[in-house]
Amino acid sequence: MTLAGAAWVAWPQIARAQQQPAAPQIDPQAKKPLDEMCKLLEGTKNFQVEGDSSVDVVLKNGQRVQFNASSSVSVARPSKLRSERVGPLASMYLLYDGKEFVLYDKGANTYARSQAPNNLDAALDDARDRLGLEAPAADLIYSNACQGLMEGVTELSYLGQDVFEGARAHHLAARSTDVDWQLWIDAGKQPLPTKYVITTKDQPAQPQFEVVLRHWNLSPKFAADTFAFRPAPGAKQISFLPPPRPAGVGGAGSQSGQGQPQGQPQGQPQQPKENKP
Repeated sequence: MTLAGAAWVAWPQIARAQQQPAAPQIDPQAKKPLDEMCKLLEGTKNFQVEGDSSVDVVLKNGQRVQFNASSSVSVARPSKLRSERVGPLASMYLLYDGKEFVLYDKGANTYARSQAPNNLDAALDDARDRLGLEAPAADLIYSNACQGLMEGVTELSYLGQDVFEGARAHHLAARSTDVDWQLWIDAGKQPLPTKYVITTKDQPAQPQFEVVLRHWNLSPKFAADTFAFRPAPGAKQISFLPPPRPAGVGGAGSQSGQGQPQGQPQGQPQQPKENKP
C-alpha cells in the first residue's frame, strides 16, 4: 500500500521557479506592510497558527466545486514542523523533526516515513519535490517569506485598508504571469497575515485557493512530544506514493496530477497552482 501526499495537500504556494520580470511595478505603500510582515515572521523562532481554507476543483464537465479544510500549524525553527489537517478529502497530520517526515492518515490508521534534510527550508523543498507534499501556508514558513511571495511578481498594488473580522487590515494585490495573489495584513501592532488568496490564471477556469489565518501565537510552549510520532494501536506503515507528472493541467509545480486523494472527483481536476517558495 502507498500513501498519496496529495491527500494532505490543501494550501498551495507560489512557484519560485518563475523568472523575475525586468521592471516590476511595485507600490511602496504595499511594499511597506509586506516587508514588516516578513520581518516579523522571519524573526519569530516558534509559532502556531490555525487556518480555514477552501480550494477550487474544476471537474471534467467544467463545473467548479469547492472543498474546505481546517488546519493547525506549529513551527519550531530551524528544524521542526507539525501540520494537522481536517477536511472532506482527508484527516491527516505531517510531522518533521529535523531527521524525517511522517505523514499519518487518521481515518485509515496508516503512516509513511521518509528521511528529510536537517533544516526547515530544505525540508519544505524536499517534501514538495520528492514526495508531493505542500506544507500549509508554506509561503509564510520559509526563513525568507518575501523572497517566495515576490518571485516573478510583475505588479504589487495597495488596495487600501479593509475591516476583516473586526480588525483593520492592509489589502495587497500582486500579479505575475501565471498566478495572482491577494494578502490581508493586520494593520494593528503586529503585522500578521490574516487572509491569503491565490488565483491560477494559466488554467481556463482560473481556480482559486483561499485561507483565513487565525489565532497566531508567536511564543508557544510546545510539549515535549509535539513533533514526535508514536503510532496509534494497530497503525500500519506503508510507502509514500510518488507524485505522477501533471497530465495536461497546469505546469511544473502544478498541484493537479499529484495523485487522486480518496474522495476527490475523478478525471483531470484543475486546482490552484502551487506556489513553490
